[in-house]
Amino acid sequence: DCQGQGIGKLVMLDLLAQLPPRSVMLLSVPEKIGFYQKFGFNTLKTAMMKHENPEFWIANGYME
Repeated sequence: DCQGQGIGKLVMLDLLAQLPPRSVMLLSVPEKIGFYQKFGFNTLKTAMMKHENPEFWIANGYME
């Protein structure tokens, strides 16, 4: 309900301003990757995950 109002942008700007200049990793739902790219985040090619329920992650586009 709050999407599109700039709240997420303000939260991200505040969080990033408080972090020291080092690597930050986050998980995103596939359809929101573009939001994080606006803040300089890049998609990783080498991240790996072992999960007890991979079917959920595959069905929702997180894993191949």
